[in-house]
Amino acid sequence: MEAILIIFVPVAIIILSHLWFNLKLEFKVNWSDGSDVSCIKAIKSIDAYKIFLDEHDSDKSLAVIVTHEFSGTTYNYDSHLENLNLKGDTLIPVKNFPHVGITDRALIAKESINHFPYEDYGAVSDILEGKGEKGKAIEELNLRIKDKYEYYLLKLIGDEFSHDDFTNERDEEIEKIMHLGIRGILKEHATEGTSESVEDVSREIKSSESWTEIKRRL
Repeated sequence: MEAILIIFVPVAIIILSHLWFNLKLEFKVNWSDGSDVSCIKAIKSIDAYKIFLDEHDSDKSLAVIVTHEFSGTTYNYDSHLENLNLKGDTLIPVKNFPHVGITDRALIAKESINHFPYEDYGAVSDILEGKGEKGKAIEELNLRIKDKYEYYLLKLIGDEFSHDDFTNERDEEIEKIMHLGIRGILKEHATEGTSESVEDVSREIKSSESWTEIKRRL
C-alpha cells in the first residue's frame, strides 16, 4: 500500500501541474515599438507583463503591449516607466478615441453652460465695447468651466478616456464643444439692440487666439 502511495503521489502532482499549466492563457507580449515579441502563458495579462519584464530589459522607455491570443483583447502597461510597484497595477485597454457627433456636442455644451458665470459677465458687459471685447470676455469666462465640459464629455464616452494617452484627442474635442457653448452663451445674452450678430462674434472668437494663447494671457 505504501509503495502504491509513493508512486501515486508524484504522478498526481505531475498530472495536476500539467492541468494547471494548460489552464493558463496564451498572450503575445512585446514592446510598444513591436520588438521582442514573446508568447507567454499566464493566468492574467498582468502576470504576462511581469514575466516579460523579468525576461527583458525593463529599463527601456517603452510601454509593454499584452494581447490575449484567443480574444484579441489588447492591454497597454507602462507602470514600469514610473518605477511603480507592480502590485495593484491597473490595465489600460488600447482603444481609439470615439467619434462625438454634433448632437452630442450640442447637448454637452447646453449642460455645461448652465455653470457659466453669467453674473460675472453681466457685471462687466455694460462697459465692454464691440464684439471683440465681449467675445474675449465670454471666452475667458468660458475657460473657467472647462472642467464641466470635460466632465460631461467623459460621462458620455467613458472615464477610461480620461487617461493621459488621450489628452490631445480629448482637448481637441473639448475645444469644439466649448465653441458651441460660446455660441449658446451669446444667444442667451443677445438683445434686440445688439448690432453684431451671434454668428459674427462667434466667428471672431474662433479665428482669434488659440486656447493656449488665451490660457497664457490669463
